[in-house]
Amino acid sequence: MRRVALAMLALLAACSEPRSYLVVVIDAEPALRAEVDAIEVAIRGSTEQRPVERIDPAIDPLPLTIGLEAQGALTPVIVEARALGGATARVTRRVRTGFVRGEIRTVHVRLEHACLDEPCDAMRTCIAGTCVDDAIPPASLPPWTGTIDDAGTPQDVDASAPFDAAMPLDASSEDASTADARTEDDAGPPPLEPIPGPIAAGQDHTCAVKDARLWCWGGSDEGQAGAANGTAAVELDITRVAGVCAGMRFTCAWTLEGEAWCVGLMNGATGPVFRSASKRPLMLPAGTRARMMACGYDHACALLDDGRVTCAGRGTEGQLGDGLSLDAPPSAPVIASLDAAAVRIGAGEGQTCAHLEDRRVVCWGDNDLLRAGGPMSFAEIATPRDVDSMPVELASTGALAGGGGHTCAVAGGQLYCWGANTHGERGCLPTSPRAVATAVPGATTGASEVALGLDHTCVILGGAVHCSGDDFYGQTGRDPAGGTTDCTMVAVTQLAGETATHVAAGRFHACAILAGGDVACWGHNQRGQLGAGGADGWIVRRSRLP
Repeated sequence: MRRVALAMLALLAACSEPRSYLVVVIDAEPALRAEVDAIEVAIRGSTEQRPVERIDPAIDPLPLTIGLEAQGALTPVIVEARALGGATARVTRRVRTGFVRGEIRTVHVRLEHACLDEPCDAMRTCIAGTCVDDAIPPASLPPWTGTIDDAGTPQDVDASAPFDAAMPLDASSEDASTADARTEDDAGPPPLEPIPGPIAAGQDHTCAVKDARLWCWGGSDEGQAGAANGTAAVELDITRVAGVCAGMRFTCAWTLEGEAWCVGLMNGATGPVFRSASKRPLMLPAGTRARMMACGYDHACALLDDGRVTCAGRGTEGQLGDGLSLDAPPSAPVIASLDAAAVRIGAGEGQTCAHLEDRRVVCWGDNDLLRAGGPMSFAEIATPRDVDSMPVELASTGALAGGGGHTCAVAGGQLYCWGANTHGERGCLPTSPRAVATAVPGATTGASEVALGLDHTCVILGGAVHCSGDDFYGQTGRDPAGGTTDCTMVAVTQLAGETATHVAAGRFHACAILAGGDVACWGHNQRGQLGAGGADGWIVRRSRLP
């Protein structure tokens, strides 16, 4: 075996920092080696690009083992191996992954004959003749079973073990032996229990589900509201819908069978990550189904029936949770690096959160204004991190939500929030950002569901919708003659005495489904997102779906 000493992919930090290693093992099937002239290996991270390694498969021994060390910031790592015929890449195998702090993990990259002349799209790579997602969450990488010597070279690999014995399966692929073992009398998967999501609001559109049909209205420049472009509700071409979520200019829905669909525009760091005026699937890992989805401003995540969370869209602030901070299209989503199964998820401008089955709440992504619950020193959180002081019991489907600069959750009938409070979106508390979950004054009993806009918060308390925060467009629904301040959690004036079953918040508007079936909306109405004509303001507009 050929070994290469460790390369530094990040700036050295203090000696007290835990040391983190990644051992890259490159191999090629014998049948492939006989058909190619050379193998090139390129490894790059966010701070440094290594020189390309070139191997002559007829002379140089394989596997090739390369050691990488990172200290301080754990940078993403992209490993690409190419088998060349002349100057042409006949096989390309790429892995997007990263480091696990204080641990030695292994990433196996194997060039296979089945992938000969099988090109894949961006963020896809060939395994066993099939194009699959090229991302592997760092937490799922197997540990290195050898040692690292004083020179920084990996040692003592078990050469007798099958090369791929420790290689994690790609999230979107299936073990061939498992598939072959299926029989006709297989009982199949257990019944799916989708989590309802009957209403959602985006930047300037609103969507709601009635009788498993999806209706949207408001702005639809990118197709996010279907053929709608005004106050009239239009049905989208997604059937048997269980729930809906909305981003800035896109809409996603999950079905009773566990399919996940999106339509509209998700912008990435340098341009669109996803753009389609007709529905397109969020590709789920083989054998899994979506129980619910959560939409941020330009990203979306699905909670799978096995407790994992898969995300797509903009990822450059860490909001996809795989540790790489890279964009990922819905055709090739990534798996968030959770250490326990999730039971509920929520998303905001650039942050994503999950309630885990072990009763913790974790968040990841953009930590500006402390919206992801991390300390001030963290600009972003690329993998999930516990939110401090968050009580363990969350209430209902809509009990976890993200906004522009803040995040909230409902537990034990109380509303807890963290992040920004410039406009009183966390209630009448100090206006400085706070990373610790804090109970919101005026929402300490009877809370069941919460929804967040850019800088406003709405929560159902004892069946009545209450809101606080920025009220420039009337999005808190309070009569301006009432004399209350923005930070006061007050009932929506024109819904006094009425019971709401669900609530949603867009960038500058909010909506609720009332017990009688009406959809009530208030706030910004430039594109007809309130479902009825009229100016912006606290006046509630009512509509009823067909």
